[in-house]
Amino acid sequence: VFQPVVENGSARISSARIDISSARHPVVTFSCYSYADDRLVLEVSPSGYFRDFKPACTYQRVDEPGFGQRRVDLSDYIGNNGIMLGFHAYSPSCSVVYLDNVILRDLPDYDLVMTDFTTPKKIEKDVEAKFHATVFNDGYLPAAGYRVELLREGVSVKSVEGPAIKPGESAVIELTDIVTKAETKKINYTVRVNCPGDGNTDNDALSGEARMQVPELPAASNLKGTLTDAALVLSWDTPNLAGGDIMQINEDFEKYEPFTIDDLGRWTVVDVDESRT
Repeated sequence: VFQPVVENGSARISSARIDISSARHPVVTFSCYSYADDRLVLEVSPSGYFRDFKPACTYQRVDEPGFGQRRVDLSDYIGNNGIMLGFHAYSPSCSVVYLDNVILRDLPDYDLVMTDFTTPKKIEKDVEAKFHATVFNDGYLPAAGYRVELLREGVSVKSVEGPAIKPGESAVIELTDIVTKAETKKINYTVRVNCPGDGNTDNDALSGEARMQVPELPAASNLKGTLTDAALVLSWDTPNLAGGDIMQINEDFEKYEPFTIDDLGRWTVVDVDESRT
């Protein structure tokens, strides 16, 4: 945290000397919070001495304040015998500049990360449900030719090819599923990204849960009726009572939940006696 006591104040925080000679793709990432007129400059000293700091990138929030992340490629400095990093904060208005989560890594060529997975609130039987997966390219090279797979209860139900993603950027992929039969109300889904040559497969998948929109009470099926002069005879298949949630209702005559208000179809209900019960 940098907070100057005078206007147009500045300060620098520096690292120790860092040897990146054995790295293939050295990249530093950092998060910064600043106001519109503040800025944070990442400086690099190729020689590892204070006097040789040179600006590498500038971070400034022009439109609105808030945290943001920057990613800077340090491959041009691999041949140097140790470098230093400096974070130089400038605050014209005497406000506060925050620096956080500074990470220096040697990135693999490819590393696709599943960062977010959104499932629908409810799924209807035989109706297409939409899912959205966010994939972040944390590798050094652009990613293309990968696939995103949707699994229901561990079984693959959809696989699509994802769009090309530049390093440090994300893409949102839509997947769909149609459930024709569900034994329980809760369905477990997993989304997974499959990228050839992925340097880290531990961050490729996320899981979520969706709920089936089903009747609260067991539903009869195959309803049939026969009308004769004497009587009307109805028949149906016994509902499947296994695998569902047990619904408990505790109420009395004066405080029962109304059951003839919504989803009545084309029925018309008439209150004949106009009584409260």
